[in-house]
Amino acid sequence: MQANSPQEIRSALKENLRELQDQYALGYYREPVGGGRWLPLKVKVHGACLNVRAPEGYYSLAVETP
Repeated sequence: MQANSPQEIRSALKENLRELQDQYALGYYREPVGGGRWLPLKVKVHGACLNVRAPEGYYSLAVETP
């Protein structure tokens, strides 16, 4: 976006702030499974006008045994 006046800059910043205020972060903890395996992750939401950004999965950490 190119701003041509201070009013346009102010308007753009207000819009960005409004977007940031509507974001949520969700954490997830799982017991270690070890071995550096790929674990798929699927996030579903119910409702209109909702966008979810999430990875398709993650690699588990290798668990060291004493």
